[in-house]
Amino acid sequence: MIRLMGLSVEDELNPDDDIVIAYTGLRPAEKLYEELLIGNDLMETNHPSILRAEEDFLRWDALQRLLDRRWNSCQRLDCEQARELLLQSVRGYTLTMDLEDLVQREPNSTVRQVESPATLTTLTPKRA
Repeated sequence: MIRLMGLSVEDELNPDDDIVIAYTGLRPAEKLYEELLIGNDLMETNHPSILRAEEDFLRWDALQRLLDRRWNSCQRLDCEQARELLLQSVRGYTLTMDLEDLVQREPNSTVRQVESPATLTTLTPKRA
């Protein structure tokens, strides 16, 4: 992307170039890779490089109730309940670290109220 913009990366061989890249490590809850499939029930398809999985899912009414409960716990800044709801709803999900409450960690942080999830479902995407 840097080269596409006509710029170059600064390094030992090019100390006067445009962009410096600093590797700082992972932030709390940041992952090195993304899992596309959680389960182990993979099935082949007609294409050798494409696999299919039969994953668990929640019916829409159950998912909507769960999302409402999670939204409410987030609005109350109840991180423990929000995490517990996630643990209850996603089979195979395990915690990899302790709870990291960024709002409580930053003493000067402010919390902004946002619209409820019900209003977000009425948004329509832009047409190209």
